[in-house]
Amino acid sequence: MPRIPSELIEAIKREVSCVSVLEASGAVFAKHGADVVCACPFHADRTPSLIVSERKNLWRCHGACGVGGDVIALTVKLRGVSFRHAVELLAEGLPGPAGRAGMTSFFAADSSARLAGPKQSSVRHLPCPLDASVDDARLMTQVVDYYAGRLALSGNAGRAYLASRGLDDAELIRRFALGFADRSLGLRMPTKQRKDGAELRGRLANLGMFRADSGHEHFSGSIVLPIHGAAFHGNDAGAVVGMYGRKVVENLRAGTPKHTYLPGAHRGVWNCGPDLCDGNGAVMVCEALLDAASCWVAGLRNVTAAYGVNGFTADHERALAEVKARAVFIAYDGDAAGDAAADRLADVLISRGFTAYRV
Repeated sequence: MPRIPSELIEAIKREVSCVSVLEASGAVFAKHGADVVCACPFHADRTPSLIVSERKNLWRCHGACGVGGDVIALTVKLRGVSFRHAVELLAEGLPGPAGRAGMTSFFAADSSARLAGPKQSSVRHLPCPLDASVDDARLMTQVVDYYAGRLALSGNAGRAYLASRGLDDAELIRRFALGFADRSLGLRMPTKQRKDGAELRGRLANLGMFRADSGHEHFSGSIVLPIHGAAFHGNDAGAVVGMYGRKVVENLRAGTPKHTYLPGAHRGVWNCGPDLCDGNGAVMVCEALLDAASCWVAGLRNVTAAYGVNGFTADHERALAEVKARAVFIAYDGDAAGDAAADRLADVLISRGFTAYRV
């Protein structure tokens, strides 16, 4: 699971007050020495027993419940949601001084939150970024757009990883719609217990974006690069026909692959546009997409990538022919596997009439 930035958690605890959250759920406060007190929403409380320290921004019930904590724990209990979901809700209300109206809108949407207790809510309280009425191609684009929005947030593991690779480049990120799957999409979709949630998740599972067995996002914890159909794909030209994810989070379970694609055969060609071939008819083919992105950022724009050492496809061949390439520079890794794969690819390219070079 991608780690929630500690800076965000601390900002929420500092900026979003427990008083505003409780007031938005219907609580009425009175002074209690240096603190304030209200009726506890988690039990039948005839005598107000929930005390909030505004200085520390902490709360505790001194009645039958005996529970307490910070503003995140309060939201977890009021809303019946997970810690991560509570963080998402409260982050929408930052900064604190302006957050009271935002908090009110969250809780006013469901008056049952006032006495929700620990019951698990089946209603999502964050807006869903996906429109279930669109076709599959548009639905995939909406997922890509959502991941791009998550990458744009500051302080996330996706941006940190790109920076470590020299790829935190605004033009690259915008042009190729790079994104980050931080496992928050599921929090914004209707739950699988609801009909609309089950149908939407089923469609995403059929597209390979969600895993039907676990219900988790396929690219969870990954930088995500969409791959588009080329002109020869007909109706799929320009549409998202493939995706690549590179895990960037720590503490992965043993055996978890760091490189992931959508299930099924590889389709599409990354950077299959006017930049793919330079004025001399040359194209560079890297072994992996982030390698190609590194070349692109360095100014070598006539570059694409195979999908690993055995991942040069018929789509790549057709793309080279489409852009009228003459020379192909094979920039696979400089190891035994890369060398062997480059030799095999060179034989194929030469047989198709291209000139092949090893980089």
